[in-house]
Amino acid sequence: MTIQGAGVLVIDDELTVCRSCQKILSEDGYAVSIALNGREGLERARKEDFDLAIVDLKMPDIDGMEVVKIIRKEWPEMAVIILTGYGTVASAVTAMKLGAADYISKPFTPDEMSTAVREALREKEHEGKEAGVGLPINREAIIAVLSRAAEDREFVARLSDLGSDALREYDLSTEEKAALVSGNVRWLRKHLGVLDDKYKVWLECRLQQERW
Repeated sequence: MTIQGAGVLVIDDELTVCRSCQKILSEDGYAVSIALNGREGLERARKEDFDLAIVDLKMPDIDGMEVVKIIRKEWPEMAVIILTGYGTVASAVTAMKLGAADYISKPFTPDEMSTAVREALREKEHEGKEAGVGLPINREAIIAVLSRAAEDREFVARLSDLGSDALREYDLSTEEKAALVSGNVRWLRKHLGVLDDKYKVWLECRLQQERW
């Protein structure tokens, strides 16, 4: 992942805030998408690849903290920045405990937004190199997980409840675990080719779980 051209998803129920973030970050060279509520944001994340998400703390449909929890569970490789008009120490600490890289208080300046995103992506890039992201995938382990999910209901339940923690016994990278846990069909097809019906059982189950 290079910082230049990274994919950024902005989730905020205020269109003016979304447009502001989009303008600032597009000028910095990022590919920016926006979503006006938590559900829309999660749906976009399931269909597209993003390197970083900027999530508003308070939204009417799904609380921003809950959105962060879901992102960290399904896409642990995605960096997260909290956007809040309630810039309290307590909210910042809670966000960081959930795995957010940083938080920005409204109103923010272009420099504050640019700096926070740049630093979060740099940290993500560093972590990726440390974890070996970009190495050849472990096709055998991925197939083993998909095969087991097709036959073992208890394993499927653990995948649903625990996310990546259910895959500790497998030699998988963070990227591979995230693709399996989230049911990222596009990523799996890209790296595995056409999937047999047997391997689609978990992916179809995952899709059903995420229908609102």
